[in-house]
Amino acid sequence: MFVSLWLHHNSIVFDYPLEAQGSVIDRSKHLLVSMLKAIAQKELIRVTGGKAPRPPTTWFPPAQGCFKMNSDGSKGIEDGMAKYGGLIRDVVGSWVIGFAKAIGVCSVVEAELWGCLHRCSLFLESPFL
Repeated sequence: MFVSLWLHHNSIVFDYPLEAQGSVIDRSKHLLVSMLKAIAQKELIRVTGGKAPRPPTTWFPPAQGCFKMNSDGSKGIEDGMAKYGGLIRDVVGSWVIGFAKAIGVCSVVEAELWGCLHRCSLFLESPFL
């Protein structure tokens, strides 16, 4: 950990001129805050078993008379199996139709793209919409 902090510190010190960052005191405060954030993040990842928690997300409804589609793809850490799923909701957030599918071994990006493709085809073919 010390080596990574030292490298990060050196990159800040040597890659950016001191004049561009303000006074020496301001620069020192910035470096201290950066170091404390890095230590806190590393400890959080250690405590959670290598998984940094996701920030909470908020769903925003679509405009009146419209629907909103959401999809997501994921990949298992242990087995590499990917899957995707999603749903379509109306303006009050009520579920209209949803989907989920296991797609085998692939990257997370591919799983996300499969989810996007499925939601678009679902939207085009849905008798409910």
